[in-house]
Amino acid sequence: MRTRLFAPALRLAALPGWFASFNQPAEGAEAVRHRREGKLPRLLLLCMAAALALASCPGCGGREEAVARIDGKSISKKALLRYLKRYRDASPGPASPTADSAATKQTPESAAAGTALQQLINEELLLFAAREQGLSSKKAESNPQQRQAAIRRMLSRLGREVPYPSLIEARKYYQQHRDEFKADTRYRIVHLLFSGELEARRVRAEVKRGKITLEEAGIKGLEGARIVGRESRPVSARELSPEIAKVLVKLKTGQISPVISTPYGYHLIRIIRRQPPGPIPFAEVENRIKDEIFARRLRNNYRKWLQQQRRAHTIEIFPEKLKNL
Repeated sequence: MRTRLFAPALRLAALPGWFASFNQPAEGAEAVRHRREGKLPRLLLLCMAAALALASCPGCGGREEAVARIDGKSISKKALLRYLKRYRDASPGPASPTADSAATKQTPESAAAGTALQQLINEELLLFAAREQGLSSKKAESNPQQRQAAIRRMLSRLGREVPYPSLIEARKYYQQHRDEFKADTRYRIVHLLFSGELEARRVRAEVKRGKITLEEAGIKGLEGARIVGRESRPVSARELSPEIAKVLVKLKTGQISPVISTPYGYHLIRIIRRQPPGPIPFAEVENRIKDEIFARRLRNNYRKWLQQQRRAHTIEIFPEKLKNL
């Protein structure tokens, strides 16, 4: 294969001398000897041309060491190291050994490199498909932001094939997984947030004197109040910040809380209604169930698509190049 790749370069390197022969007189033996002993023999020119052809050939080695190839296109060690750095930055701390890495006597580091390489291969397959469908181009992919945008466009295109769950499907899931939809005591509350403690205290005093309700104070923005919720759904104490949860469980229904300080500001809350522990009604979790089913379908669809793409392309991985990364 390399001989075929070198052939055009060899022919191009020979052309200047071939054209020059038409314009030069016949050489004598002495001239031939001087030409052969020149400082830059034609053989060296040919070797240089061949080396340039090899360096410019994707998948033929080139200047950067390849850790994998897809249809002859190399994934360089340099590209993998960049990806691996992002992978490690997103997952700080030493990699944990897995069953696979233990079975193959891989170090956690080389196992992480292998995982990162598989992700890089997946990205290349997505980009290849994006180019085929007119969603990207090689020129655009030289920009990291454009590359990621092309990957997102291709994933979005794949997602179009996946149907969103129906009401019937969501209800069926709810009935089959009732244990997932049980809750502790939950509360419907009015919740106001203030930037300053003094403002919160003034509003609380007005509410205690009956001059205004907590809801009205929020609607009017009294003292800069912002409504965090007259909650559209009940919340449990564990869904709120620890400072608020500690006060909430001690409040009586209808009672206004003292001013509560958190890293977000100063809060006033009032319980409208308590709901005892028990099953969460279907209406409250319908959308959550649909989103979960849909996300699962998207993952399965993507996994099947990747399997098809990996069968359709020639993928070579060089495990020995993943050591000491």
